[in-house]
Amino acid sequence: MKRAGIAAIFATIAAFCALTISQAVSKPSAAGQRRPTQAASGQFSVLGRGRAAAASPSTALPQSVDESLTKPGTIVSEYELEPDHAAFVEVDASTHVWIIPGHNGMCVAVPAFHGISVASSCGPASSVNADGLIMVRRPSSGPVIYGVVPDGASVTVIDKDGSSVQVPAKNNVFVYVGGNPGSVSIRAASGALSTTSIGPSQ
Repeated sequence: MKRAGIAAIFATIAAFCALTISQAVSKPSAAGQRRPTQAASGQFSVLGRGRAAAASPSTALPQSVDESLTKPGTIVSEYELEPDHAAFVEVDASTHVWIIPGHNGMCVAVPAFHGISVASSCGPASSVNADGLIMVRRPSSGPVIYGVVPDGASVTVIDKDGSSVQVPAKNNVFVYVGGNPGSVSIRAASGALSTTSIGPSQ
């Protein structure tokens, strides 16, 4: 084969490879495309109202929490959490929480009562979308119940003496302090009711 013919073949191959590479770069692969966050699929409107990462340092999710929630091999790694999309929710002047969405689940994090550590509670998307998340902290003054509920849900705390109280949720978050709570009932906008028992060691 003549040199000119060989050169023409190599030129054609090089042009084809360049075109293929160019198309691969300009067109993102399916594996690299961002999937919608299932746990936040219209159920928690607060997640669309801002991100902790874009807020001031005083309201941003602590870096240590960010790292612990995204560390491979942990129990929560299966939820594929996205701390960059965490929502900072101020309940009142002295109380706030972070809601961290994920592709397969969600977490709620609250500052600890002593020191600078943060406590968190997580759940799978299917459970969170239906029942929300409940966390109980027990400072010396008595139990504090933190909860994250879907849009339109109502919350009732039932005391161990049988009395109950309706607790308002603001920005998908509620906090209940005091009493001797035995359970928390969450009625979804659909009417479905779920109840979480509050054990003495929670």
